[in-house]
Amino acid sequence: MEKLTRRQFVKIMGLSAAAGALPSVASAQRSRRKPNILFIMADDHTSQAIGCYGLRLSEYAHTNNIDFAELFLDYAGAAIPETMQGRSFRQNLLGKTPDDWRDAMYYHYWSHASQRPSHYGIRTQRYKLIYYYGLVRMKRKPEECWELYDLQNDPYERFNLYDNPEHKETIANLKRRLEQLRRQYKDTQDPLRT
Repeated sequence: MEKLTRRQFVKIMGLSAAAGALPSVASAQRSRRKPNILFIMADDHTSQAIGCYGLRLSEYAHTNNIDFAELFLDYAGAAIPETMQGRSFRQNLLGKTPDDWRDAMYYHYWSHASQRPSHYGIRTQRYKLIYYYGLVRMKRKPEECWELYDLQNDPYERFNLYDNPEHKETIANLKRRLEQLRRQYKDTQDPLRT
C-alpha cells in the first residue's frame, strides 16, 4: 500500500468529513440558511489557509494555536475571558480580517531532539526569523543558530539570509519584535540565555 503524505491525508479526511455533511449543506441551501456545521482543518502556518463557504483568507492573517479556543468560544456564543492570550479568527475566515489584527506571529518549539532542535521565532507576512537554541546545547556557536527567510522571494525557505549584510536592519527589527512578543505572551524562558 502506498504511503500518504500528511497533506494528502488531511485532504482525504477533509473531503470525507465534508461529504458526510453534504445533505445538511444541501438542505441549508434550500432554506437559505447556512449550515450549522464548523469544520476545523489545520495544517502548517500558510498563506494558502482555508476559509469557509469557498472563501480563502483575503490576506495573510497571522493565526496561531492560541487562537483556536477563542474561535470555538466565539462560535458557541460564549464570553472569551480576558486572561486568554489568543483571539477568535472567525471574521478572518469570512474574509473580513480586522484592521487591528496582529502583524506578526510568535512561536516557541520547546521539545528538543537532534533532528528537530528546540527553537523560537517570529513570522511576519514577509520574513521568518528563527533561533535554534537547541543547537547551542549540541555545541554549536550561538551565532550559527539563526535563520532568516524572505518568504516573499523564497516561500519554501530554501535560502538562509541571516549572514547577508543587506538584511542587518531587518534582523535587528525582527529581534526587537521577537523579544517584545516573548514578553507579551509571558514566555518566561529566554532562549538567548538558555
